Amino acid sequence: MLDRFEQHTQKCSSCKRAYASQTLQKFLIGASVAFCATAGIPSDQFRAVLAALALVSAGLAYTLNQHEKNFVFIDHVHAEID
Repeated sequence: MLDRFEQHTQKCSSCKRAYASQTLQKFLIGASVAFCATAGIPSDQFRAVLAALALVSAGLAYTLNQHEKNFVFIDHVHAEID
């Protein structure tokens, strides 16, 4: 039926760049994990900064994940829904 990725996203340069955000998303998830892992080590003020950076990077990764759904068609079958 409609395959937005095959018909448009792979051919359109703007959409290809937007879809390539997966690399950035993986980096942001890694940064979030690193910030969380190191947040317990330093002093209280720096700990709060690291925690805030972890939240920001996790939020940006989530936003990129939601934005990516605009470029990929995921078909569903009504009979498979419980």
